[in-house]
Amino acid sequence: LFLPLLGAGWAALERRGREPATSQKFALGFAFIAAGFWLLSSTSGMTSQMTGGLADAVGKVPMLYVVLAYLLITLGELCIAPLSYATVGRIVPMGLQGLAMGMLLLAFALGNLGASWLATAAAIPDGMLAAASGEVYRHFFMVPAAIALVAVPVCLAASRLLDRTVPT
Repeated sequence: LFLPLLGAGWAALERRGREPATSQKFALGFAFIAAGFWLLSSTSGMTSQMTGGLADAVGKVPMLYVVLAYLLITLGELCIAPLSYATVGRIVPMGLQGLAMGMLLLAFALGNLGASWLATAAAIPDGMLAAASGEVYRHFFMVPAAIALVAVPVCLAASRLLDRTVPT
């Protein structure tokens, strides 16, 4: 649903001569992801008084914040994943594109494996009060937020190399 809208947005910017460089698109994607996980972290364990009645008494994240966080994370992934495939297609020699795409998919798989390890580490122990679990989740969601936030300046710092190698 969002990919065609994002593609149309990039195309409109290109027609106006304002399309961001590849590295800037990567940085924007990581910024969206960082914002989504930061939103989940900052709202974990919120009480009804803190949200004006949006949260329940046990401190669960209000659904509005979950939907907004997933929207931000999805937009971030849509800035990164398709661009990754296109970048591999542009810079890898024709005879090695299959291998390079396989390596990219392997990298995505290893990322998913790491995410499953993080999720297992953040499992709430039996008997922990629901209100206390908010602190566990607050710390858990800060890990991917921090990783994505660090990736933003890394992408921008690498922009000179990327932009010389990879056309927009």
